[in-house]
Amino acid sequence: PAKSTMLLAVQNVLLQNALPLPVTQVEMTPPPRFDAPPANTEVRDALSHAALFRSTLNSEQREALASDCRPRAIPRGGVLMRQGDLADTMYIVLEGAASITIETPTGIQEVAVSAAGDVIGEMSLMTGAPRVATVTALTKLRVLEVGKAAIESLLKSSPELFEQFSRVLAQRQMENAAAANRKQDVAQVEGDILAKMMSFFSRAFRARQSE
Repeated sequence: PAKSTMLLAVQNVLLQNALPLPVTQVEMTPPPRFDAPPANTEVRDALSHAALFRSTLNSEQREALASDCRPRAIPRGGVLMRQGDLADTMYIVLEGAASITIETPTGIQEVAVSAAGDVIGEMSLMTGAPRVATVTALTKLRVLEVGKAAIESLLKSSPELFEQFSRVLAQRQMENAAAANRKQDVAQVEGDILAKMMSFFSRAFRARQSE
């Protein structure tokens, strides 16, 4: 089953991008529809498997979040976000692949490639920090967009999620630091992220109350 799933994914990418096939006999199947909205089950599955939400949200919270998400289709070469921009969304990749690059004094450097199941842009959305990288679609890309208002709603109804989200984000940052051979204290990182989240969303809560 794993091999079949992998081969089907490869075939989909070939069809989506009109790449030549290396064999002369193939089974023709229609290309995936990137304009079709995701089924409810696909949205729930995406939220259930996304690292940020997998261990933090219960079924009721995932249902509430699913109702506030919307799909987006990005053409090959399209830019999902740019380094330095302010954030009001994050994304879960449903199909396709995206290149993550950063601008350095020596030029543009690719640091990662995101594929189905990956969450993109969560740190900026959660802390209010500018985007740290540019994300460009390597293939036709289908993503689930999670907006700031949806996260605000969750945090208002379940304040305990502040600590749970900060714990997951800190773990992600620690993994990145380890990959770059940087030493960081996990408690300090988690506390710093929590403080930024509390400050960022408290301002948003006050602004909404004054409207």
